[in-house]
Amino acid sequence: MIKTDPKGNIYVAEKDDRGNFYLIRKISTNGMVTTLANTMENIELKTKWVAGMGVDSVGTIYLSDGNGRCIKKLDTDGKVTTMAGLCNKREFWPVYVQGDISKAELMSPKDILINKKGEIIFTDSRLHRIIKIANNKVTTVAGNSVIQSNSLNMGGRALEGYKDGKALTALFNFPLGCDMAIDSKQNIYVIDGGNDHIRKLSVDGMVTTFAKR
Repeated sequence: MIKTDPKGNIYVAEKDDRGNFYLIRKISTNGMVTTLANTMENIELKTKWVAGMGVDSVGTIYLSDGNGRCIKKLDTDGKVTTMAGLCNKREFWPVYVQGDISKAELMSPKDILINKKGEIIFTDSRLHRIIKIANNKVTTVAGNSVIQSNSLNMGGRALEGYKDGKALTALFNFPLGCDMAIDSKQNIYVIDGGNDHIRKLSVDGMVTTFAKR
């Protein structure tokens, strides 16, 4: 997994050959490589699945913990904090709770990007949504999958779909945890894996199909 910051530095989440841990590494514009974190050695960062990564303008790294169902922040000084989600609270019965970041719960957070406002945008593939962290709150910005009751999941199951239109009425089908993109106008592009489409979320709050396979 590779990301860049506005200064052109490259960040890599490098998985070991046995799948036990990740090294978070930085390739600076001067060609120097440094290891910023090891998810096996850092207890607060420990995970066997980095499902998404984003980097802001000052080099702060945001990681989706695929096992823990939460998003963590790695500051430039090495400090780790949980940004959203209750890490490892529900292994088998995940739920979705919006609102205050200290109480919010996620299902399957994936790829992350940071817009010009410093807001954290990410996909949640099991919720079939695009979600935002801003002003200490977690909110859905696109996707309206109905969460139905399910005997195997007390929180229910989000139903996939396909529908363009206003962001909060649009439907997605398993937006993938890779290669979210944002353009200079702050339009967002995601791979809608189940539909084999690239979808666009424009700044005016409309979801359209940008490309089809």
